This record gives sequence, C-alpha cells and structure tokens, in this order.
Amino acid sequence: MKPAEYLQSLYKKFDHPLLANFKLSDLDNNINYRFGAFVLATREDKVVLIRRQPDKKFPGIENSWWIPGGSQKDDEQLDITAMRELKEETGLVCTLQRTLLAELVPDRLFIAVTFRGLVIDGKISTDNDPDKTTAEVKYFSRNSVPFTKLWLDSDKITLVQEKFANGKITNLIANNGFK
Repeated sequence: MKPAEYLQSLYKKFDHPLLANFKLSDLDNNINYRFGAFVLATREDKVVLIRRQPDKKFPGIENSWWIPGGSQKDDEQLDITAMRELKEETGLVCTLQRTLLAELVPDRLFIAVTFRGLVIDGKISTDNDPDKTTAEVKYFSRNSVPFTKLWLDSDKITLVQEKFANGKITNLIANNGFK
C-alpha cells in the first residue's frame, strides 16, 4: 500500500492527528518510508515516559525522557506496533484512543505516528525490552513532566498539547521554522 493510503486507512480507524508536520499529498509514493509508532499512555491522569540507556551515537540520551515507542516490524499494523512497543518498553498494556501526531523525518525517510493510549493492564517494568535500550519507566502526574529533560521537540509539543506539561512551545516552533 502507498504511504499516503496507509496513513489514510490509519486515520479512518483512529482519526486524523491533531498535529502533523506534513500533508498526505507531500508524501512521495515511490519512496519506501519506514514507520514508527509511539504511545502517550495514561493511567489515572498520569502519563508514562521512558529513559533510554546510554548510546554512543546520542551522547546524553540517558539523561532525557521519551514517549515510549519504536519501529514497525515487517507486515505489522502500526497500531499493533504502538501497543507492542509500549508493552516491551514499559510492561504496560493499553488500548489506543486516537492519533495525536504524525511526523515526517525526511532525512531518515521515516514517519512517526504518536497515539493517545489508555493503560488497562500491566506493571511498570523494563524486563520485556528485547533490545535492553530502556533504562527506566516512570509515571508523571500532570505538570510534573520534566519538560526540559524531554529529548524530542515533538514529545514536548505533544505533551503540552495534551496538557501534561506547561512548557513553552513558541520557541520550539520558531527554532524549527514552522509558521
């Protein structure tokens, strides 16, 4: 399936994202994009974030927090990727409610989709992470999210949009050239 058609089918199931840095018509159907899925998972008005293990390619990554997620496996539906990655990285099981963000990373030919999820089962643990890249999992209450320690600007914007952080996104928008 062509990338735009694939995303459109996903949007039909989970609704269009509130935030995106591209339009479906911007995608080149001749490119074989890789996809990733992330889950802003909540339980009792708290959000779960992960901290990664040190990585020589990304100095300092171990000091930052992320929305859990990762790359899609061959022939895996993106919603299944999101739930699998959340389970592997956090030990938690969720239902997906809607899409929040679709982000095109052109230099990597990668499309990342962030879902909103509701935790329905599980206990926080990094034991299920097959790659052993997750160092820590933690719940944060509203406004206790360590905004300045989030690794990705897209995570910052998503958490502010969903009212889990009070960070200022105006500088992020200006720095990234969005208008």
